Amino acid sequence: MMEGGKGTRWGNWIGYIILKLPILMYEDPLDYVRKGMEIAERKKNSLEAIFTYTSGSLIVKLLGIRVC
Repeated sequence: MMEGGKGTRWGNWIGYIILKLPILMYEDPLDYVRKGMEIAERKKNSLEAIFTYTSGSLIVKLLGIRVC
């Protein structure tokens, strides 16, 4: 990565993942945590964060930072 021409990018990329957590009554409080972790892992493996980063970047490029 230190050498030029490798095709890698430097810097932080910020994406958004909207988590919809279930609000249910579980007998075991850890079931709520397990279900939330399952949803978060599934969303992390999807393209949602990449799509939101790309769309946010496009909006800022087209409209400018002051409009957003």
